[in-house]
Amino acid sequence: GVGSTPATIPPTAISGADGPRQFLATSTGTTVDWRTLSTIFPGAPIYDVMAYPFNATGDGVADDLTAINAAIAVALVTPGIVYLGRSHRITGALTSITTNCIIIQGRGMDTNGTTLTCTTSPAAIATFASGARFSGIRDIRIFGASGTTGYAVIFQQAFRCFAHNLRISAVGNGIEIDRCNTTYIENVDIVDPLDDYGFHVHGVNPDFCHVTRFVRCQVGGSGTTYIGFAHGSFAHTVIYL
Repeated sequence: GVGSTPATIPPTAISGADGPRQFLATSTGTTVDWRTLSTIFPGAPIYDVMAYPFNATGDGVADDLTAINAAIAVALVTPGIVYLGRSHRITGALTSITTNCIIIQGRGMDTNGTTLTCTTSPAAIATFASGARFSGIRDIRIFGASGTTGYAVIFQQAFRCFAHNLRISAVGNGIEIDRCNTTYIENVDIVDPLDDYGFHVHGVNPDFCHVTRFVRCQVGGSGTTYIGFAHGSFAHTVIYL
């Protein structure tokens, strides 16, 4: 709590938050504006999906989609880090990231880190769409438990977004990069894509991808096409492999 009285009742409001945590002024549940607290605890907000008010279960059994998307919804208002637990099962797509400086952050890309298991087949499990700038996803194992089709991650008309330290397995396709400017893909391991692509970079004339960089990435398995560059992806584009 803030002050001499311990805070024992969780806050009921999170709107307008721009500090790393929500605190209380008294034990009666009075909330303190995060703008005030950000001067005491500086830094971008960290939205821990396991904590109040999101309350994800994190056991890999219960459906945590609502909890994670609630944290993303707040981050879309005040950008920050959406911090995942050890194991989450979701039954649909995460809310699209459409603004700057939002990071979906796990605890590591293998079984002892964060596993995000999708049991349905959305077009993409995570999407960074038009308006997303300097945003990304990192340190997560993405698993399609039901033979998920679609993509694990889509970057669409995004600027300087990234995917770092991901292990993607049993998903239809890995990562799509569509008409983006300066995308960084680093240490991404795609295991056995079920459909056509591990990495798919493309544009549509006259909108092309500009500067796509792959570092320490690999694709393996029985998919049809592992890495594809199509529809003008090389026009005005630099691909670093």
